[in-house]
Amino acid sequence: MPAVLATALLCACGSTEQPSVQDEQLLRSLTAARSAYLQGESELAVELYREARERARARDDQAAIAGISHDLGAAQLQKGDAGAALETARAALEEMERRRVHGTAPLRLVEAVALYRLGRTLEAAAAARSVVSDDQADPIVRARAIFVEGLIAAQAGDVGTVERSLSQLRVPDQQPELAADRIELTGWRAFLVGDLQRARRAFLEAADGRRLALDYRGMGRALAAAGDAAAQDEDIAAAADLFLRAGRSAMIRGESAQARLWLGRAEALANRARKPEVRDQARALIHEIADY
Repeated sequence: MPAVLATALLCACGSTEQPSVQDEQLLRSLTAARSAYLQGESELAVELYREARERARARDDQAAIAGISHDLGAAQLQKGDAGAALETARAALEEMERRRVHGTAPLRLVEAVALYRLGRTLEAAAAARSVVSDDQADPIVRARAIFVEGLIAAQAGDVGTVERSLSQLRVPDQQPELAADRIELTGWRAFLVGDLQRARRAFLEAADGRRLALDYRGMGRALAAAGDAAAQDEDIAAAADLFLRAGRSAMIRGESAQARLWLGRAEALANRARKPEVRDQARALIHEIADY
C-alpha cells in the first residue's frame, strides 16, 4: 500500500469544559491557547495549554485537567510531536482511571491519532475502536475515530472495514471536516477495488475540503493519495505534479521526512513522464530541505 497513510491526522481541538468555579487566570490561558491553536501557532498553543493544565492541577479540577490534556495533545499533534501527544493522553487517562472518572473518549482519540502517526497501527486501531464502540462518546469524537479506523484499514488493504467505516460515518451539516473524512474514505474504497479514476476524483475533492477547513496536513495527504491513484492509472505526469504539490506543502509546514518522500516520488515520476520542469522543482525543494 502507498506510504501516504503514514501522515498525520488533525484531531479536533477545543473541547475543554469551563471550570466549575470561574478562575480568571485559567480562563485567560485557555482563551489564549485556543486562539494560538486556531491560528496554527502550535508551539505557543502547547506552552499555553501546559500552563492551563498546571493551573487546573493546582485546583485539583479533574474535568478541567482531562479537557485541557485533550487540547494539549491536539496542539502537540498539530506541532508534529506525536510522542508528546501520546504521553499527554496516557498520563491523563491513567489519572482518570485512578479517580474512576468517565468520559475518556476525546483522550483516547488523541491516543489513537498519536499512535497512528508513530506507525503503531495495531495499537492505534484498538484505541480508535474503543472510541467507536463507546456509546457515551460525543458524536463528532466518535466520527473522527471511525475515520482513523477506516484509514488504518485502507493501509492494510481491508476494504471490508473501510466500507463498514463509511456506513457508520454520519456527517452533520455543520461539520465540513467530517464531510471531507467521508469523501476521503470513499476515495480509499474506490482505490482498493481498482476504480482509480473515481478514487482520484474523490481524493481531489477531499483535498479541496481540507483546504477550506485549513487542514493543510490532511490536504497534503489527499493530494498524495490522488497521486497514487494517478500513478496506478498510468497518468504519470499528473501523478508527478500531485506529489510535487503535496511535498511542497509538507516542506513549508516543516514536515521534512514526509516532504522528502513525496518529492522523491515526484522526481521519479517526472523522470518517467519526461517532465523536466517538475523534476527540477522537486530536486530543488529536496536540496532546500537538505540545506536545513
